[in-house]
This record gives sequence, C-alpha cells and structure tokens, in this order.
Amino acid sequence: MKMIRRYAIEPRALRRWEDFRYVMEKLGFAEGRVLVALPKKWSRELLDSLGDVADIERMRFTTKLQRYRSDRIVSSGTAYDIQKTWIDNASGLEASGKVDAVLISEMSSDIAQDRRYPTPAEVDEEFFAEVREQRCLGTPENLSAAASVLLEVSSEAIFVDPYFNVASPRYLGTLAAFAQSVRMTGRCRCFVVFTKSDFLMRGGEASMRSTLERHLGRILPPGFKFQMNFIDAGSARISFHARYFFTEKGGIRYDKGFGTQQPPELVDISLIDRQLHNELLDVYRISNENLSISESWVWVSGD
Repeated sequence: MKMIRRYAIEPRALRRWEDFRYVMEKLGFAEGRVLVALPKKWSRELLDSLGDVADIERMRFTTKLQRYRSDRIVSSGTAYDIQKTWIDNASGLEASGKVDAVLISEMSSDIAQDRRYPTPAEVDEEFFAEVREQRCLGTPENLSAAASVLLEVSSEAIFVDPYFNVASPRYLGTLAAFAQSVRMTGRCRCFVVFTKSDFLMRGGEASMRSTLERHLGRILPPGFKFQMNFIDAGSARISFHARYFFTEKGGIRYDKGFGTQQPPELVDISLIDRQLHNELLDVYRISNENLSISESWVWVSGD
C-alpha cells in the first residue's frame, strides 16, 4: 500500500519550460508524488539537455531545481547502468516496484513504443492520479508501507498518538514493521513518539528500554535512537487528539492511530498538506513548552 508514488522522468523530456513547470508542479511529498533521480545527477542531465539557451532561461531552471531538490526529488536507491539506455534503466526500476510510472522524451518515443511510456505532450490528469486518502486493513505492514517513502528520505520520524502504549503488543507490532522498513533503507536513525502521560510504564524508563531491546533490538541498527515523550494532556496548550506520522519531508494522518486490532479493522490513512505539515514541525518540538511534556524516556539500540 503506497501513499506516495514514484515517477521516473527522462531528463530531456522536460527541456521545454512549459513541460518542466507543468510536470514538476504536480510533484511533492504533500501531493503524493515524487521524482526518482535517474541517473543520480538527474538535474545536471536536464540542464545539459537545454543546449544553448539564454542565461536567463537556464537560471529559471536552475533556481527551481535547487528548490525542488529537497521537497520532491528522491534517490533511485540503485546504481545507474551506463551501458544501458535511460529507458532500460527506468523499466528495470518499474519491474522491481521501485518506480510507479515512467515519462519519456519525444526523442525516445520511437524506441519505447513496445513499453507504451507517454511523453509530456501525451499525459493527462489520470497520469498524475492522486492517492491522497486510502482505506485499508490496519495491519502493521500496511501502516508502515504507507510511510515507506518518507522513511527512505528522512533521518528522523515522529509518531503522534495520544494512546500510544509501548507496553502493548498492539503498538509493538507496528513499531516492528516500521523498524523493518528502516532496516531496508538505512537512512532513518531516530523514532520520536508523543503520547499521553497515562501510558507511562509501571517499571519506568528501564522497563521501556528492556521491552524495546527485546522487540526491536535485532531489527534496528546499533545506535538507533527511540524517544518517548509523555504529554500531560490536562496541562498542554495544544489540541492533542489527531494521530500523525511525519518527518522533515512530509506527513500522513492515521485516522485510528498506530495500534492494531485482531482481526484487523479498516482504517483511513491520508496525506497532510504542506501548511499542516509545517505547523506540526513547529508544534512537536521537545522544547515547546505548550506541549507540557512531563517525562521523556530514551532507548538507544545496542547500548
């Protein structure tokens, strides 16, 4: 189950400003679409394809690409084979499930007819179909899969759930699924949880560490940090009800939080827009006194 789709776009397909602007404005973590940098120096390849355009025109592209680098372009996660064509590299990623759609240039359309990849002139709104909200079974695997792209590109992940109980198997199973995703990508190095102080464990911080070491210690890499922040809901000067997962790149709302049921029940999962994402980044800071954090517990894998 994916909330964010990956697009492989041939660099020279966007050498016209109108095509570049139309396609790139469709992308972004908040929109549920990102561009896979294929090859690694995708931006440089695009700029090289412009040829002898005027300096002002080249600067327009350069300025936008610098802005887009952090909010809608991600690594392909694989080496680019220079012995193959761009289309062969892209189709390989598509076959492996690392790319959901491919867009090619008009110059490549003749050699890609058998693959039926469109050019910018041929795409419509259906090509950029939105998947902003999905309903699925609330299994640990589905909950973590929804956030997989954000985990791939972020160093820290934040869970907001007023009922997050780390002593409960309902939540530990979900954490284990997220941890497995981290193990596969290796980028994320920290989970931060915000929950109500009602869920302080009886054995204190030592009990939390023991529980996490037992359930996650063999999954997460050494040095991975896990921090539980307990909010005194009665004293907090914020609305602490909705359940979110977010990183510095983007975020997702989990309608029923991160605890699973047996048998699994249907849950709603949706992307959050840029404005709300920015607000959440500002609110859920450890130093924010409005949160009224009563205690913060930390476990580091391998310690």
